[in-house]
Amino acid sequence: VLNRSSKATSLLTQTSRRLRQLIAHVLACDGIMNCVRSSALISAIRREKRKKISKKGVATVWS
Repeated sequence: VLNRSSKATSLLTQTSRRLRQLIAHVLACDGIMNCVRSSALISAIRREKRKKISKKGVATVWS
């Protein structure tokens, strides 16, 4: 009985460890994707700001 229960607990700890690794992996991937998304957003915003600035510059030149 003791042996069986210890086997069960070791199996549980193994599965929980795997689950934890999987969750950590998923969270890391999610974090990376969020970082990529935010950096893409930031670069897009910068591009838009640059466009606006260049348009303003053109407007001042023409006026």
